Amino acid sequence: MFKGDTILIKLYSFFVLFCPLLLIYMMNFEEKVKLVNWTLNLYAFFFLMSLFTLLLIFVGIHIPNTIIVHPINETYPPFLNYYLLLVPMAENATRFNSVLTEPGHLGMFSAMFLYIDKFQFKKVRDIIFLISLLLSFSFAGYVLFIIGLIIANVSNKHFVKRLTGATILLVIVCGILETNVEAPNGEGVISSLILS
Repeated sequence: MFKGDTILIKLYSFFVLFCPLLLIYMMNFEEKVKLVNWTLNLYAFFFLMSLFTLLLIFVGIHIPNTIIVHPINETYPPFLNYYLLLVPMAENATRFNSVLTEPGHLGMFSAMFLYIDKFQFKKVRDIIFLISLLLSFSFAGYVLFIIGLIIANVSNKHFVKRLTGATILLVIVCGILETNVEAPNGEGVISSLILS
């Protein structure tokens, strides 16, 4: 962009990277809360539109799309770009990734956003984040979600009992799914979708 002109590169980096952080740092607490709420609402809107687009595709409605290729990472397959949803053109593309190129990123963002909202599933955006997390089949997202739940509820004794029961139930359900439900590639559905 600047052909080796390091002063211009440093100035550009300062204005593009440092100034927005400085502006956020200088905000008062109420403005930071508004910024976080605005950001969460924006992500929830994009995730909701992606889920809606995925539903339309699932029921067979044709939606115009283009084929795009990741500009930096050549290991990604080409994507069908539905403008609010990216779908990898791979044989085993069964994981939801919204407008992000990696379902793991979606899962971790969703888990982090749920933690920021203190897992208040009374808000519509938290339901959207939970559905996005579940459909991403992201092991890292699931682990982050569970760690966030534990941190948020570590002082609640009833939660510890419920967590123990839910963990036992989850292990049983995952065991049944892994041994009885086969993924398209011939492996168990848990190892194929979540652990791979």
